[in-house]
Amino acid sequence: MSDNTDFLIEKLVASHRAVTPLKVKPLLLLALLMIAGCALIILMPLGLRADWHAAALLKSAALLTLTMASLKLTLVVSRPEQPSWQNSWSLFLLLLCAGVLFIAFTALGMELSIEEAMQVGSFWACVSWVGGVGVVAVLILQRLLRRARPGQRSSLRLAVPLCAALLAATVYSLHCPVDALVYLATAYLLAASIVVAFGWLLSRRLWRW
Repeated sequence: MSDNTDFLIEKLVASHRAVTPLKVKPLLLLALLMIAGCALIILMPLGLRADWHAAALLKSAALLTLTMASLKLTLVVSRPEQPSWQNSWSLFLLLLCAGVLFIAFTALGMELSIEEAMQVGSFWACVSWVGGVGVVAVLILQRLLRRARPGQRSSLRLAVPLCAALLAATVYSLHCPVDALVYLATAYLLAASIVVAFGWLLSRRLWRW
């Protein structure tokens, strides 16, 4: 081996710097807690609801459970390796719990038609608040996770804005007095769709290897 080759190898070794892997779990947990706290502060001028009956509790609990499921999904698909769904039993358990909570909520909640739901005075305020807070949450989460190297890039592009939208919806449910599944399927779903679409478009250049 020539002296030039030895010199080149020594130079490459000296310039090598280990890359610290991104610790997604603590980063996401901290970010979501901070976003939730800020969202609560923003919600304060609107006020929290006073009538915490069974349907109201079930609605917020179901949305919170879905938020936790979306967080778990984000953690699973953010890893470089292909996700092992067999070891993601907690995700399926959370989805099952959310389904049970929504079924109970449907049985105890108000009965509204789609037309009646869209005529509720707070309909567009709900869409605007959840959509606006969700969009800001997407910007923060995508910024924090920009160094992630997902094995399933398209899944992460959907999971991150979905998590942000569900977190915003959960916080807003602490104020929202309309306890009807149809209202969730119109106002909340419309707001979540806006957030997910925004996050998907914004992440078109993110997480490329």
